[in-house]
Amino acid sequence: MICRRKATHSSPRKHAERVTIGRQASLTERQVSASSLRRALSTPAIWPASQPLVDMQSGMLIGFEVLARWTDCETGAISPSEFISVAETDDLINALTEKIVSEACRQAREWPGAFVLAIKLSAAQFREPHLFEFIRSTVQAAEFPLDRIRVKIAESVLLDDDETVRSKIALLKSAGISLALDDFGTGCSSLIQLHRFPLDKLKIEMSFVRSMHDSNDSRKIVASVIGLGQSLGMAVIAEGVETEEQATILRRLGCDVGQGLLFGKPRNGAQTAAWLKQRSADRFVFSRHGSALCQRQQPLRANV
Repeated sequence: MICRRKATHSSPRKHAERVTIGRQASLTERQVSASSLRRALSTPAIWPASQPLVDMQSGMLIGFEVLARWTDCETGAISPSEFISVAETDDLINALTEKIVSEACRQAREWPGAFVLAIKLSAAQFREPHLFEFIRSTVQAAEFPLDRIRVKIAESVLLDDDETVRSKIALLKSAGISLALDDFGTGCSSLIQLHRFPLDKLKIEMSFVRSMHDSNDSRKIVASVIGLGQSLGMAVIAEGVETEEQATILRRLGCDVGQGLLFGKPRNGAQTAAWLKQRSADRFVFSRHGSALCQRQQPLRANV
C-alpha cells in the first residue's frame, strides 16, 4: 500500500501540535476500532513475520515462529497487543489467523529446508467446534505439510479441562501437529493438567529468560521448568534470548530450543528468504559463540 501526503508549509510549532494531536487521535482510534482491523485484513497491512527457532545444543536452525504484524501507512506499526485483543473481542480472530497462517505457509513452502512453523491459537478458538477443520483446511490450502506445524496453546486453555478441548487437542495431534504450552510459569496450570494433555513442548516466558543472568530466582525458575520438561519427556523452548550469556546458561541447563534477537529478529517473507539464501540455508548452524553463522556438514533438522 502506497500513501501519498500533500506537502504543506507551516510553522514548526503548529506542525508539532498537529503531529501530537494526530498521534493521540490515531492511538485512541486504533485501540478500539474493529472496523479498521476488518479493512486491514483485506490488505497487505496485516502480514506474517517469522523469527528463527534454533536448537540450543547443536546451533541448527529448525524453524520459525509466526508472528502477526500490522503496519498502517498512516500511523506505522501497531502493537499486536492492541489488535489481537480487538480481533478476539469482535469475532475477527479466525480471519486474522487464516490470513497470517496461510501467507506464512505459502512463503515457507518455497524456502530451502524442512522448517517447522509455530503458530499461536487463542483460548477462544479452542472453544469453537470446528477448530481442527479450520486449521487443517487453512494449512492444506497453502500446500504446506501439517506435520511441520506447531500449535502454541495458552495455559488458560488447560484450565477448562473439558472434553471439547481434549478432543480438539487429540485431533491436532492425530494430524501430526505438535503442541507447545506457551509462556509456561505465568498461568495456573498444574502438573496434573500437564500430565492429562498430550503436549510435546514447554515454552518459558521471556521475562524469566531475560532476567536470569541477574536474578537467582529467575534462574531457578528456568532450571525448574527445563527439569520438569525433561522429566515429562517434553522439549523446552526459551523465548527472549538476547545475549550470549543467556544462551550459555540455557545450554548448560539443558534447554532444547532458543528464540530471540540473538538468533534473528522477526522478518517478513521476502526478507527471510533472502536471509536464508545469503547463508547457504541448506547447510548452516548458528555459532555457539555469538549470532554469526558457520558452515557445518549436516542437513537442517525440523524435529523440535
